[in-house]
Amino acid sequence: MRMKSKYKILCFCLFAALVFLNLGIWQTNRHHEKQEVKKFIDLQMSSPAVSLNEKQEDFSFRKVSSKGEFLTYVLISGRYFYSEEGYGLIALFKPGNSDFHYIVDRGWISKKRDFDLSYLLNTEINNDGILVPFDEFTEKESKPLKEEGGVAVFSYMDPSSIELHFKKEFPDVKISDFVILHGSQNKKGQLIEQIDDRVISWWVLPQGSLPHLGYAITWFGLMLTSIFFSVVSYKKQ
Repeated sequence: MRMKSKYKILCFCLFAALVFLNLGIWQTNRHHEKQEVKKFIDLQMSSPAVSLNEKQEDFSFRKVSSKGEFLTYVLISGRYFYSEEGYGLIALFKPGNSDFHYIVDRGWISKKRDFDLSYLLNTEINNDGILVPFDEFTEKESKPLKEEGGVAVFSYMDPSSIELHFKKEFPDVKISDFVILHGSQNKKGQLIEQIDDRVISWWVLPQGSLPHLGYAITWFGLMLTSIFFSVVSYKKQ
């Protein structure tokens, strides 16, 4: 009976080692995938800024500069700036040199401020930022969570849902499947830059954190621990 118990412990340790090995390999592969994504994003961002009337093979993560006007906007709840609660301001932008409209993450506004943002509308501005594909954001259909001062508030940034909302107000517009993150990147991959006294550009690119190699080392360490206990168990038999 005691021998059977030892064999069970041996089999369990070997099985655990195999599981941890596969988890470690998976995280290593994820690390390499993220490294490739990071290289691609860095290459795209180092390229010259594009104009929205240009035809490029891939606009993803390219810098963009275009004059145009904001037509309408919605808010995203739950955004914080230095511990102060606020909203994300998401606007519909019409470049002067493009047939397409663009969803723009304009930045962060304080929850304490007045929601009358009409100063943004019907005024031609220069919109500088980074073009990010829809599929880099949360993919969940949602309706506005509530309204604040007559402005629709969503619970998270989902461009597809926001696009549907904008098309209810402007049914004939063609909206590009790229979001413009307004502003420019700092050294940490985040943008915290004061644009004016009311809206602060605020975003994080997806290549900012690569924790998978650390996870892989943890799994491989657990694999070696399981192998050690397997050897100890075998010798005791």
